[in-house]
Amino acid sequence: MIEILSAGQTLEDLIAKADAYFEGGVQSCWIVQPVLETIAVLVPGEKPTIHGTGELNDPATAITVKVRLTARGLLRPRLDTTGTSRISSRIA
Repeated sequence: MIEILSAGQTLEDLIAKADAYFEGGVQSCWIVQPVLETIAVLVPGEKPTIHGTGELNDPATAITVKVRLTARGLLRPRLDTTGTSRISSRIA
């Protein structure tokens, strides 16, 4: 199961959903946190693992995927009033 944390939710909300999934027989739950650009893998009875870059290994399903961070949340190009492009910093 994959859940994506949205602006109207808390991490605790999605952890509670994951617990309900586990009660229904789901073996693992991935929680994508777009602002932090991370994926938390939750497996019943184990500590969550947090992934940003590198390989994400799901021990319950044996799924392995490559994960890569982007700088999109920290730097973005924008046009200033003179029409030239510059980089502005942004806190995500």
